[in-house]
Amino acid sequence: MVEGTSDTETLRAWLRRQVDVTLAIDLRALALMRGAFGLLVLWDVRARWGDASSLYSDAGFWTREMAGEPLFLFGFYDWAGNPDWTRLGLGVTGALALLFTVGLLTRPVTFLLWAMVTALHARQGWVLQGGDDLVRNVLFFSLFLPLGRRWSLDAGLVHRDDHPPPRRIHGWSAVALYVQLFLLYFVAGAMKAHHLHWWRGLGIHYALAADHFVTPLGRSIHGYATLLRVVGIGTLLLEFLAPFLILLGPPRRGLRVGLMVAFVSLHVGIALTLDIGLFSFVCIALWLFTLPSAWMDRIDRRRAREGPTVAASSRPMGYLAIAFMAALILTLTARNLIPKGPVRSALMRPMTGLRLQDKWSLFTGVREHTGWFVVPARTDRGAQVDLLRGGAPLSWERPREPLSRYPNQRWRKLWVTMRKDHGRRATRAYVRWLCDPASYRQVAFVYVRHAIHPPDRPMDVWFGQEERVTVHEQPCGSLPNQQ
Repeated sequence: MVEGTSDTETLRAWLRRQVDVTLAIDLRALALMRGAFGLLVLWDVRARWGDASSLYSDAGFWTREMAGEPLFLFGFYDWAGNPDWTRLGLGVTGALALLFTVGLLTRPVTFLLWAMVTALHARQGWVLQGGDDLVRNVLFFSLFLPLGRRWSLDAGLVHRDDHPPPRRIHGWSAVALYVQLFLLYFVAGAMKAHHLHWWRGLGIHYALAADHFVTPLGRSIHGYATLLRVVGIGTLLLEFLAPFLILLGPPRRGLRVGLMVAFVSLHVGIALTLDIGLFSFVCIALWLFTLPSAWMDRIDRRRAREGPTVAASSRPMGYLAIAFMAALILTLTARNLIPKGPVRSALMRPMTGLRLQDKWSLFTGVREHTGWFVVPARTDRGAQVDLLRGGAPLSWERPREPLSRYPNQRWRKLWVTMRKDHGRRATRAYVRWLCDPASYRQVAFVYVRHAIHPPDRPMDVWFGQEERVTVHEQPCGSLPNQQ
């Protein structure tokens, strides 16, 4: 400490350095993140298009009445329930994602894209995954950032005479995005740290034992117990401790690059061994905004390397961004520490109304069983068929590749949720939807499960201990339309 300065002044100087230097963002790296997120939303829209009728319209199993009324801002899919309206909404979302990617009218397009993506998620919550939550959060906090200032059509049309162009941005709006990155990993690491099996190095073992997630590569390495223990403990320490270096670490390029390489490698490993939808790709896209200016200078050789560092937003907008982030942290704290009741509901209501959350609990607890799903139906002629296999003759044989039984990750998420207690409303609605009285006498939703084997036993030993759990069964045409 410099002589004559107080501890308070030293702390302020350190905080100012963190905000202005360490947590600044290169505008070109921010543009890369923008493009990656736009392409991911386009990819997601394309993947959902085939399920517009069955998952997102009143012709499917979950009607607008069952979904409830969202905030007016997210009510697009509540205005009409036919499949054509759903496809219109998906088309509008895709068009906005394209404009977002190329950076045309970026700020209003970001707002509209966030609203349309959130509206789609509000319409069908049973199929949402962690990647969806992260997309909504990042789009929201992007509203406070100049995403279109560099490498965009806006930059060519609006800032044509801006020479030299700005290079970096700093301020509380930028800090909010860094805090989101911190929360993504620290929350996941903190939740894992509450479970002893992660400290024993068994977390990866139980994750790769999930039939409905594990890929062929993940299954092939599942028997290497020592490797999985090392990777498991390493993952726990990386998620629990390394995020502090994001916010508190010194402004060193090597540190930033090292963190990025470590976490991107983690997500590549997850994507290769576990099929969990968009999550890994969204996380990798988010890391792009942390690329150091020295790296971006090597890419952007056509422009002068030196440019001014400007404020990410006006001071009131920066304070608003950090206030929303504080409210998000308060919501996270209330969810985990305050018992259910009016106090907890009041604290969580603002962020839950905006569909913003930071809850990253995938693979945290001990997985006791895994399995696959069968929907046996009895036809009018007495034949038994499996509706999950397109009406093929009923078979209880374990599928060779359980992951291949799911049409896509949205249906996988739905069926896995339906076997849980909090998903029983969806189960009843889904079985009623399948239960066409003109074709079937009875339809059931069955979970065929087996215990997770311990690390020192091969997986195949446990397949003979299967148990058929009938989650819901309904005679067709005989029960009222209960919700």
